[in-house]
Amino acid sequence: MPLFHHFFENNARLTPGKSALVIDGVHTRYDTLEKRATSIAALLIKCGVKRGDRVALYSRISADLIAAFLGVLKIGAITAATHPTYSRSKLLYQLEHTDARVLLTDRYEDPGVLDSVAKLETILVFGAPQDLPADAPGLGKALEALTPDDLEKPLPAIDERLPTSIFYTSGSTFNPKGVVVNHPIMIAAATSVIDYLGNTASDVILSYSTLASDYGVYNIMMPLFFGGTAVIESQPANCADDVLEVIRREQVTGLHESGLARRQLSMDELLRLKRDRSYVARPDSPRRYLRTRPA
Repeated sequence: MPLFHHFFENNARLTPGKSALVIDGVHTRYDTLEKRATSIAALLIKCGVKRGDRVALYSRISADLIAAFLGVLKIGAITAATHPTYSRSKLLYQLEHTDARVLLTDRYEDPGVLDSVAKLETILVFGAPQDLPADAPGLGKALEALTPDDLEKPLPAIDERLPTSIFYTSGSTFNPKGVVVNHPIMIAAATSVIDYLGNTASDVILSYSTLASDYGVYNIMMPLFFGGTAVIESQPANCADDVLEVIRREQVTGLHESGLARRQLSMDELLRLKRDRSYVARPDSPRRYLRTRPA
């Protein structure tokens, strides 16, 4: 049975030069994202991460974060993402709850605050080397230090029945609850929504998501699953015009519905888009904004 990330890898082979991601207007090609994900997988193996180990993600959305998510899947480890707006106490709770061995993050503080997390062995920080403190364990520096032998090591065989991710609730009782999923569950969830919407590789899907929930993961990963393009804005829109500007700029064909979208976009505005032939590629495009997933 194929694994969830195999669908992305196949699309990277078929359309290497196509934009897989557009984050705040910056495009990342399929082949670039696949190469980064494979390198991160090799780095995690070099760090001693094995199948079934938990890898924590605590970061705002970025191409490196998405590549890291894919890299964790490639080696049979388990992603455990904490929402980037959560407090350090909630991060510590989830690190302890998951027994995470590695933390991938976009912020670098005194690592002493994490000393109480017994299983945490490695911290890797996203960001350009010039933007990080000299003593920060930057992901970029660690990737540059990989040798050809590191990169050529075969990836482990993976049992699709084993967990891929731990998704946490919002934590209304303070401590978030974790839900474990595996490859068949993720494939079934993605396939059901894609079939319902009739998505194709020509689709460009806009969301304002993170990887810190199942909803956010599917919002971002489903376009990569079916060979489309995921457009992600890291900051909430201030008004409808902000959303419409991204839709026009990137020729968006679908918008993941959220409270934000419902507040910012009225049906009149969506119908106005339908009349804008320079934007709309298909006559059903406006309806697709409101039919994002089965009720």
